[in-house]
Amino acid sequence: MHGKVPSTAVAGGMVNAGPRDGVHSQLWLQDERELKRQRRKQSNRESARRSRLRKQAECDELAQRAEVLNEENASLRAELSRIKSEYEKALSENAALK
Repeated sequence: MHGKVPSTAVAGGMVNAGPRDGVHSQLWLQDERELKRQRRKQSNRESARRSRLRKQAECDELAQRAEVLNEENASLRAELSRIKSEYEKALSENAALK
């Protein structure tokens, strides 16, 4: 094999294992790693964005629920006040009848 460069089998065919090819394959691996890293970062960004949107929706829903409950509370307080007033009136009428 004097003067020839050995070949190495890889998925998709044969690759010459010459000095230039070693550098080339190393650069290719670095590019692949960088591409995976970039994809992972983008995926994480999207996941964080979805998480923020879910949290905002939950916060909006809770604020709306609090508003409904506050309105219901005010209505119940008004009803309680009205019933107390009727009770006091009935109590005084009862006392007057005795």
